Amino acid sequence: YTPGFDSIVMESLPEDKRGTGYSIINLITKVSTTPSPLIAGVLFASYGIIGTSRIGFLLVSLAFLASSFLRLRLVEETDKPEITAKDVVESLGSAKGFAEGIGVWKEVPRILTTLLSVELLFIVPNVMFNAIMVLYIVNDLGISAVQLSYIGSIIGVSMILLALPAGKIVDKFGRIKPLLFGYALTFFAAPLLFDASFTRLILITPIIGLINILFYTSTQALWADLIPEDKRGRVMGSKSFFSLLAVAGGNIAGGLIYDNVSHTLPIWIFMAVNVPCFLLTWLYIKEPENLEEVVA
Repeated sequence: YTPGFDSIVMESLPEDKRGTGYSIINLITKVSTTPSPLIAGVLFASYGIIGTSRIGFLLVSLAFLASSFLRLRLVEETDKPEITAKDVVESLGSAKGFAEGIGVWKEVPRILTTLLSVELLFIVPNVMFNAIMVLYIVNDLGISAVQLSYIGSIIGVSMILLALPAGKIVDKFGRIKPLLFGYALTFFAAPLLFDASFTRLILITPIIGLINILFYTSTQALWADLIPEDKRGRVMGSKSFFSLLAVAGGNIAGGLIYDNVSHTLPIWIFMAVNVPCFLLTWLYIKEPENLEEVVA
């Protein structure tokens, strides 16, 4: 699903409007999901964690079912041959598709491999941080579950308000400068979480929203700029493969560190990794001056 959907989005957005386009996609997503933490808080207060989880799973299943019917209306304008069920089964049942997905990085500009490496470097501590964040806020800072739902909603509202301005910035000033600003802002914002009160967390949440929207908009626009059109599906599929490995490793590492080493070490690691990510992005990832030359 993800490689296909990402490829459709990349092909649909004009090159000079990709920042705005991705920010609008994020805006639509956040408008629909921002009430979710508040709804979860109300359900938790009424039905507890088990009842709320069951209701959540049911709602997610219905939402995905509705989305699948809506996407049947999408029409692909392509001269590529029709894919049959036999093609899919053969691809999933052999090592050929897997090998092609891994080997695609040899067929694309080197800057894409560098971009993937920096993204994976950032994902692991980011996921470690996210894995323990709720535990840290509730258990260590003493924030209630209902207060946590307020924080989640404020982050969503912040991203809604900042989505369009962030997209305009990415289109006007390029993809790299917002990325660098995001890394720097994360480095200085992470320590504010230590021993934070509920009031301080409320004040920090707009910063978190800004960081999220900058990273999402800049990186997605940059991938769309740099991936050759005929390799978008394989690159995005392979990127998802490596990203999911990083997510799995980060979740396990975050939980192990929180339980056995330190409740705050994942935050320190997350803060520190922004330094090499900033330097690698600054030194080795450049704005494509001429998109046709880069992806040729």
